[in-house]
Amino acid sequence: MKEGWDVIVIGAGPAGSATAMLLAKAGIKVLLADRKSFPRDKSCGDGLTPYSVRLLNELGVGPALEDAHRIKGVRVVMHGRRMRDFSYGALGNDYNYGLVMPRVRLDDALRQAAIAAGAHFESGLDYQDLLWNEERVAGVKFRTAACMRSVHASMVVGANGAATAIWRDSKLRSPKASPGFAIRGYFSCPRANRDMLAIALPLTDSTNSYVLPSYGWVFPAGDGIVNIGVGLFEDVPYENISNLYSRFVARMTREEGLAPGGVGNGKPWGAPLRFDFSPDASACPGLLLVGDAAGLVSPFTGEGISYALESGRLAAEVIVRCLATSGALYFAHEEYKFLLGHKFAGYFEAGQKSARRYQLLWHVIESTFDSERPVYDVLRRLALVPEGAGSLSQQKFARDLTPLLPPGSLPLRRRLFKVGARLVASLRNDWPFLSRLEIEGRTSGAIVFRPSVLFLACATLGSGQEEKLVNAATALDLSYLAIFAQSGIEEEPAIRNGVNWGNKFSVLLSDFLLSRAFEFCSELGRNASSQIMISFESAYAGSIDQQNDAWNIGLGRRKHLAQLRRKYAPLFVLPCTLAASVAHVSKMAPTLARYGGALGLSYVLTEDLQQLTDPGHVASSVLGTDYASGVLSLPVIEALKTKTTGAKRIRDMYLSRAIDIEELRKAIFDCGVLESVREMARGYAGRAEREMEMITKTTGTTFLARLPRHSMSGLN
Repeated sequence: MKEGWDVIVIGAGPAGSATAMLLAKAGIKVLLADRKSFPRDKSCGDGLTPYSVRLLNELGVGPALEDAHRIKGVRVVMHGRRMRDFSYGALGNDYNYGLVMPRVRLDDALRQAAIAAGAHFESGLDYQDLLWNEERVAGVKFRTAACMRSVHASMVVGANGAATAIWRDSKLRSPKASPGFAIRGYFSCPRANRDMLAIALPLTDSTNSYVLPSYGWVFPAGDGIVNIGVGLFEDVPYENISNLYSRFVARMTREEGLAPGGVGNGKPWGAPLRFDFSPDASACPGLLLVGDAAGLVSPFTGEGISYALESGRLAAEVIVRCLATSGALYFAHEEYKFLLGHKFAGYFEAGQKSARRYQLLWHVIESTFDSERPVYDVLRRLALVPEGAGSLSQQKFARDLTPLLPPGSLPLRRRLFKVGARLVASLRNDWPFLSRLEIEGRTSGAIVFRPSVLFLACATLGSGQEEKLVNAATALDLSYLAIFAQSGIEEEPAIRNGVNWGNKFSVLLSDFLLSRAFEFCSELGRNASSQIMISFESAYAGSIDQQNDAWNIGLGRRKHLAQLRRKYAPLFVLPCTLAASVAHVSKMAPTLARYGGALGLSYVLTEDLQQLTDPGHVASSVLGTDYASGVLSLPVIEALKTKTTGAKRIRDMYLSRAIDIEELRKAIFDCGVLESVREMARGYAGRAEREMEMITKTTGTTFLARLPRHSMSGLN
């Protein structure tokens, strides 16, 4: 065996091969070691999300995926009774589809790509222990068919799965059994759905009385073959994984199941799962862990391939950068932990300390499964299909605003990313899923719209201490999330077993977020806290007014717009007025307030128009109208004024309290009022632009002046 490697990668699965490939492409001498000969199979659902497909194409293995079975989306089955489909087509990019590809083919394609890039692969190397140079990992001890062999390297990457002993040998974690297990098998089933990945969750025990920390899947693999499996998140004394699998297969292969008449092909195969991801336990001097070895497995669905590929890419980037800088290699593990934490914060904190929090979320997801309220829609997407069915980023107000920034905006960008880091740090331990709301922007370099964006842009008009500005901006984002959470409160919500889980969740989460917001305000003085509280009360009152006027077909335009102004003041007006106070430019507060109010109405009206004119638009938009709850939008109010058959159909729907969104769209179109609402939205955008003309030109105000027109972009 050749000695003196720069890097040893242990394990040639997706994480290890991706790491080795990228290292080799950078000219680094890398040994890719595995105890098995290839091709070899692995226990897995074989599903590839759109994000996985994109990463694989970026790695150059796209040609190997061409004959894999294409998937249009995910079907989530809750307790075997209710279903929701999440379409990949709504993503609107080149990778708006998923794939099902057996691991025996996928892993070998990645391994061959790593070899083609220059990595040296050897099988028959069974990991035994780490080699140390004082307090730093300096190599690996392998068992071969003939002997024990020690191989030295500047850096070691552990990619040999959930069952690896590396975390024990490195003392990154205390020795304990793997908390989860999965088992799967292949079945012939020509009648199974060919287009959708089906995920059933959670499963129950043999008496159908107790919910298990579990999930099941039915993934079509093409040619009439389906992959059926189950996973347990933790060891359950009263449940056996084999029995759970047998019951699930029996249910799925019945005539009313998802794989009717399915016949097994071969024996089922199982593998351990780990859900104990922690950035601090993913690296130590000389050693980085990637993929399953780092515990990067979805705590809801068991998906891990996209996270394996992404963590492999992060590890390779860190190693390449550090090897090129003298002395930096000694700090590679610290950089990797930092980047890993920022990339994956908010989705993998489902280890032992978070188990109760996730049990609560299961109850909430189940009891609100039929609700279209924005907070529950986002919760479902973030928890169940975060890698490929869209979330807030689908909505116009949350898209990347980077192109609107003028030259010289680096200080503004720096402050925004500081806010993002503090937001995540304040959420990840208690409500980790929420920090996913902004994760795409933080990791891609994009700037997504949130109150802190308006605040920091307005603050460029004056002066303010960096820490105070960043803390105030973080408080604004937290207060808006609190209002967002509170929007889930309903008078007559779906009740699960007599417990109002949706309302409990909304109140608990809202109170937590608001308390965190006030913690960040503690150094800003009483005025800042007072402004946030008044704005919060305004938003709550506006929301209550809207709910009180639900189904009220006599609601007028003026009252409706006043409700919108109050409801969305924390998102648009408060950031502007608070910035004037904190940045010591109070004389500009009235102008900035008028700007924020006009901008907000422009955004909200535009979002309502998008909901009605774009069938692919998210129906439960954060800014758009919650039609299912009987809330009226301006297009509905204007349509009801007309003397048309469309107005009569709308009136009948609201009087009967049964809204069919597609029928409502058609009726509003028939009334011919959309253009007048567009003109009103354009009018508010123009009003906001005119207010900015009265303000001193800075990088921030130039950005603000461009926002109103952006709010109208793409509006038909």
